[in-house]
Amino acid sequence: PPPTVPSCSQSQQPAYNVHQAIVPVVQSSTNDTTPLSNAGNPPRGCQAGGRWATIKYNGDKTKILCVVLALCFGIYSGCGTCAFLCPLDNKDVYIVNGNVYNHVGKFLGKVSQFKFS
Repeated sequence: PPPTVPSCSQSQQPAYNVHQAIVPVVQSSTNDTTPLSNAGNPPRGCQAGGRWATIKYNGDKTKILCVVLALCFGIYSGCGTCAFLCPLDNKDVYIVNGNVYNHVGKFLGKVSQFKFS
């Protein structure tokens, strides 16, 4: 059997209340400079008590750098693959109980698997 992946919630389908009130969000006129890593609001379905952090990953910016290096130094030189050793892309993640979740609550892996910026 495939390994089980821990999820934020037991139920994948959120329960909605038909009579739930919609509360408008009012933005503050002051400039809030609190970084996202200090915010305490977990993604939907995730356990409270975790923290937000930023991870580095190989995304579009890193792939573009790989192509540019390959074109500058020759496709067969292998210089383009060096871009993947220093990822340029960042993603905000939620960490709780040693597990890492993305902004929608999808399990990404254990803390030991990621490079934090």
